[in-house]
Amino acid sequence: MKTLFVVAAVSLFTLRADSPEAQVEAAEKAWAKATTTNDYATLEKLLAPELVYTHSNGEADSKQVFIDNLKNNVRKYHDIVYDKMSVKVVGNTAIVNVTGKLKVTTRGNLGEVKVCFLHVFIKRGSSWQLLAHQSARI
Repeated sequence: MKTLFVVAAVSLFTLRADSPEAQVEAAEKAWAKATTTNDYATLEKLLAPELVYTHSNGEADSKQVFIDNLKNNVRKYHDIVYDKMSVKVVGNTAIVNVTGKLKVTTRGNLGEVKVCFLHVFIKRGSSWQLLAHQSARI
């Protein structure tokens, strides 16, 4: 009986680890890490060419503008902390709803803000790409 429980638990973990929700959550965390470490190669892969990235101040960036702003220190993300995250997958689209904290320098002004944001990911081949970002200060 004990062996059956262990096998069932391992099977459940394996299914969860390979689930679309787990893949999207991994892509979400990869975005945060790449954004805070200026990993441009990863961002090139993770961000969809059609990206619309709307900041909490209403400014909207394309993929290229978002990356260029990181390269040119218009924005420098020091930390992205998740307090709560939910992932919903519908076909090849995923919606990620997050509440958390950002530590970011924008045009030379350091700020720490509590935010909620909505990310829309799209699956292309075997990869999930960030298609849209919308954030709001809490």
